[in-house]
Amino acid sequence: MKYTKLLPILVLSGIVLVVTVISGCTSPNNNAAQTSGAPTNAAQAGEIVTSSPGQSETLSPNSTVLTINGSVNNPQQLTFADLEAYPTIPVHMEIRGNWTAISLNSVLDNASPTSNATNVTFVGGQGNEITIPLSELNAYNDSAIIIVNQRMLVGYFPESPGNSVASLSNIIVS
Repeated sequence: MKYTKLLPILVLSGIVLVVTVISGCTSPNNNAAQTSGAPTNAAQAGEIVTSSPGQSETLSPNSTVLTINGSVNNPQQLTFADLEAYPTIPVHMEIRGNWTAISLNSVLDNASPTSNATNVTFVGGQGNEITIPLSELNAYNDSAIIIVNQRMLVGYFPESPGNSVASLSNIIVS
């Protein structure tokens, strides 16, 4: 029992470690190509190379990076550009690299959960997931989707135990 208060800190530390590793994964050749405006060997012009432990993927700017489905009136398949159009919110966590935090409530409102929806499951990489009651998410305005270096999404829920999901790819409303 005395360690339960440490669990969110340990989980957040793990997420920060994963994000730090991922944000430092660009090679000098990729950085040189990005600053010169030339495409890299791994990606053509306008594509984004994503990388997380054990996987690498090339995305075009129009690639879906987050799906919202289940008990919603307006299912979503969102790109990084779609997500960056949402309002940003302040988030107090240390992440290496460039990142933006957007309002999770705004994203969920746009998907329009049905009247019988009660839970939201956030699915990340390597089977990482967390389910949070919809009423709890609606009660707090500080839950966010964090876009890290245009490579990875992190679901961040400061008011919930196990408060984050790395490599967020799917939100299922039930």
